[in-house]
Amino acid sequence: KEIKPKRLQLRIAIGLGTIEYLSSSASKSDGEAFRKSGPFLDSMKGKEARLSIITPWKSVNDEFDVETALIDTIMNKWTSAQSEAMMYHFAKWTQNKIAWELRISQPAVRQRIKRAGNAAIKKSNERYKKLLEESIRLEHYNYHI
Repeated sequence: KEIKPKRLQLRIAIGLGTIEYLSSSASKSDGEAFRKSGPFLDSMKGKEARLSIITPWKSVNDEFDVETALIDTIMNKWTSAQSEAMMYHFAKWTQNKIAWELRISQPAVRQRIKRAGNAAIKKSNERYKKLLEESIRLEHYNYHI
């Protein structure tokens, strides 16, 4: 979401997989994770999607496609003020620190975060984590059989 007056827009394509070479620059790094995320990010241009996740597992990708579409719908409804509050919230800033930065009260920050749908986003994030942990555990189990 665009944040004024800074004019920031964010699109995120997350590729999960192996990393064969890690550099300080993502463009110089290599591995399954990088080979998946780069083209995936390019495919998002011109689309409304702001968040996409691709993994080695089709069933996980299918679920993530649905959940990221719902999160995109929530994010597309954010006001600039909500986007700004959520940006700091995702960076793990306290509500008091966000309030100081935005020059508003802490209750106003809490309301912006609440109205931005943070509870649903948090629940979705917990589901992502559980699904990934299960998939990694299954792959690890199958790998050693």
